[in-house]
Amino acid sequence: MARLFCGIFLIILALPGPVTAEISPESVSVPAAASSGATQFPPRYSLRERRFSLRERPHRVELAVVDDLESPLFSLNDLRRFRAAANSDLLEIGEEFSRIFRYRLRQRLTLRVLSPAQYAVEVGNAKWTNAMFAGGVITVPIRGVSTRKLASLRRSLRHEYVHAVLFELSGGRAPAWLEEGVAQLLEGPPNPTLGEALHARLDGRGAFALEQLDHGFVGFDPDEVTAAYAQSLFAVRSLINRFGFSAMRCYLERLNQRSDSEHAFAQCYRMSPSTFQSNLTEQLDVWRRAGRELP
Repeated sequence: MARLFCGIFLIILALPGPVTAEISPESVSVPAAASSGATQFPPRYSLRERRFSLRERPHRVELAVVDDLESPLFSLNDLRRFRAAANSDLLEIGEEFSRIFRYRLRQRLTLRVLSPAQYAVEVGNAKWTNAMFAGGVITVPIRGVSTRKLASLRRSLRHEYVHAVLFELSGGRAPAWLEEGVAQLLEGPPNPTLGEALHARLDGRGAFALEQLDHGFVGFDPDEVTAAYAQSLFAVRSLINRFGFSAMRCYLERLNQRSDSEHAFAQCYRMSPSTFQSNLTEQLDVWRRAGRELP
């Protein structure tokens, strides 16, 4: 999820080795959305941030573990296992995506790890998110290193790494439906709830206009969020099947050059956005009438 950034502001102590910061309750900034009814930090909640270098090449990645001094996210052995898994995953993802996009990420990344409770506070009303990317930081909630949790981490890293690449390629101007569609396409097998949600949307209110999906889904009703993700995946799959990733990179780079979005789309996809919307609506209707399960 590319457009969320709810920060915990940290005072980092300059120490050798892993960097640790202790944070008093007064130094924790709770998002406004979370201040009324969302999870609150308990009294004397003492946080620390520990930073570790995961790797230096092909671009630098740091690990930042934010946890409670009295209830750490990982034991020492689990932390070693987590660092090894994250390092391996990010290296493999980086190499794979550089081949797909013919572009290697340049920015330094931080993988920021929170407890599920801390994460819920940060995302506020967007509790349907599993992870988020903003400002060069991938934030994920996790506690422990079971096989299932590490598999979920890998899927989240693939999704958020796509956001990092598309943000850099487009200069932050890519429409949300494109970002979320590509991120879902490359994260792994599609979520089985997508098809049901998209069928319900098409049967009830019809397809979204893509311009409705340009700026993210945070303000959507909960029952519409999954359908928005599903249609985004469907739209991107349609474009990739016909034009491949080269046309997408063309579009993103023109956005980065401050080209008008409609003109850039027409240049790279050889049709206007309105023509694509019409084609997409027809394809969605065919998909709906065929009773297919996944977008």
